[in-house]
Amino acid sequence: MDYLKQGETRDYGVLFLNDEGDLFDPTDPTYEISHYVKNGTITWVQDVSESALFRIDLGHYAFTWFVDENIYEIDETYYIRFRGTDPDTSIRNIEERVARIIHPNSGGGGDICQSNIVARFVF
Repeated sequence: MDYLKQGETRDYGVLFLNDEGDLFDPTDPTYEISHYVKNGTITWVQDVSESALFRIDLGHYAFTWFVDENIYEIDETYYIRFRGTDPDTSIRNIEERVARIIHPNSGGGGDICQSNIVARFVF
């Protein structure tokens, strides 16, 4: 799990690899951010709809997340879903990363390994 401070900007990256471990460019690399609200029932809330990832290099994609204090709540857990379709197999996979928002004056931030490469698709 990542811990992000309100007001922080974080770059997230993803690698797309085929079953041989070779990098490839997917046909529709995207991400979305969502969370769940518990108000008697559990409701899914989409904070950022499925949006395009930016290509950095072959198989390397990224996006930048600004944790706006007016949108993302402290102590809320958010789910970042990466999606991509292998053009050779037409298989679309979803990889998920979890982030918890913490107060801007809290110590820490980041994740245990402090790595911004967050997901690895193996088709």
